[in-house]
Amino acid sequence: MKLVDLYCAAYLHDTLEDTELTESEILCKFGADVLNLVKELTSDPIQMATFPSKGEYLLHKMQYMSPHALFIKLLDRLDNITDYKNDAMIDKSVLVAAKKYADQTQFMMNGLENRASYSTIIKLICATCKQINTIVIRMIDSDG
Repeated sequence: MKLVDLYCAAYLHDTLEDTELTESEILCKFGADVLNLVKELTSDPIQMATFPSKGEYLLHKMQYMSPHALFIKLLDRLDNITDYKNDAMIDKSVLVAAKKYADQTQFMMNGLENRASYSTIIKLICATCKQINTIVIRMIDSDG
């Protein structure tokens, strides 16, 4: 796997879910390695419906991802949770969504103990989840 393929897959990871881009277009433009990673990172709504929650589905999926796909997934989650934290500090209307995302993320990180080689990224994600919960508590205290 080439580093450029990881970059491409990271950039394209949501395209099959969120755009009209097809698997064959990704294959043609970026190659099989990129396509395989993008497919591995794409949620399957039919399979997701068989789980009690989206968090449980994503945890299950992450427990069996290839190392490259999990690396991309964890960095994406860190980016998303950081955005929520930053938004929650300046916009109270984001608090509920930020807390829900942080709780779901924390649940998923707690279930990844079998992927110990990613412990540094997981610790960063968990610390950011904790920061969101601190922001929520401060906002509740300041309103009370």
